[in-house]
Amino acid sequence: MKNLIYSLLFFLVIHCISNVNNCEAQWVQMSNGIGTNNNINSFAVQGIGKTYAGCNSGVFVSTDNGASWTSVFSTNDVEALSVDGIKIYAGTAAEGVYLSTNSGTNWTQTSLNNVHVYSIASQNFVFAGTENGVYLSSNSGTNWTLTSLNIRTNAVIIGGSNVFAGTSNGVYLSTNFGSSWDQVFTNGNSILSLAVNVSFIYAGTEGQGVFLSLDNGVNWAQSALNNQTCRSIIAFENNIFAGTTAGSGIYLSPDAGATWTPKNQGFTSPPSTGALIVNNNFIFAGTATESIWRRSYSEILSVQNISTEIPDGYSLDQNFPNPFNPETKINFNIKERSLVKLNVFDALGKELDEIVNEELLPGTYQTNFNGSGYNSGVYFYRLTSDNYTETKKMLLIK
Repeated sequence: MKNLIYSLLFFLVIHCISNVNNCEAQWVQMSNGIGTNNNINSFAVQGIGKTYAGCNSGVFVSTDNGASWTSVFSTNDVEALSVDGIKIYAGTAAEGVYLSTNSGTNWTQTSLNNVHVYSIASQNFVFAGTENGVYLSSNSGTNWTLTSLNIRTNAVIIGGSNVFAGTSNGVYLSTNFGSSWDQVFTNGNSILSLAVNVSFIYAGTEGQGVFLSLDNGVNWAQSALNNQTCRSIIAFENNIFAGTTAGSGIYLSPDAGATWTPKNQGFTSPPSTGALIVNNNFIFAGTATESIWRRSYSEILSVQNISTEIPDGYSLDQNFPNPFNPETKINFNIKERSLVKLNVFDALGKELDEIVNEELLPGTYQTNFNGSGYNSGVYFYRLTSDNYTETKKMLLIK
């Protein structure tokens, strides 16, 4: 009997570990060691599972996917972080740039020591976006030179041989590592954040949402997220995440900005999000007053908007393929912006899984159901939205 109990406990532990992403189907606050009310300004990653956070009390690191955080550098207002191998650069609000050459164990202040640093990008060369413009160091922060771009720079990002700077007067591009700059975009408002994905460039603005260029900054267009202040933006794989001000929270676009879906499940109210990063199949959100939150990256992608054309009504399609083993797709139509739930039940009516539970905009959506953990048999899936409910049957055959 004792051996049986141990075997069952071992199975349960392994089962929970292997399904940790399925358990985290919403944002969860991960503040152990860093506090629940910290202001998180920036993230950086170093290898798989090692995440650094810059905040109003210094730099913290997590080596367990955000479950706990340890202080590695105490100072005021770390606004920017960048990792280059074992080197970590930290930009502060009043004391310039600090450097660690041993993965955060020790820190020294560089010669850029008396400016407000908003952003850092490092790839052999180091660029610091400051209140005075963009500074450049070619020797790991020993010496700095103010480049010809000498206006407030909120964001700097390196894309191959190109360096983009988001300023109080649009986006600038340098193709010669800061020797000269050309203005490639202006919309009359400040650029607060930048992201690059091969030749796609995304610019988060103050009050006008996200603009994008599909050709390395030559031409620009406003995305469908067009009326928000975008404090942070990241491009990961083919997905774009935008962190906006309080009340709007976090948005996801899987199609280069053509459509955006709010992804705020788990928050009491959508937070002001100043930092986003993906590491080891988790996405982390740094908020203005509620510290760090985490969500499974694969789970947050579970429902995809496949058409923005407004349907005539609500509807739930038959899953396909059907019968299936072990995965099947489910499409549904949403007529109006509303809270949408899609749940799976067994033949006795017991709820087994909640595939979707979030606010969605009008459109056609697709999601997947994985039945690998269930036996062959008949199952039901139910769509619920406002006053609409529909249930359909599907068959799993192994």
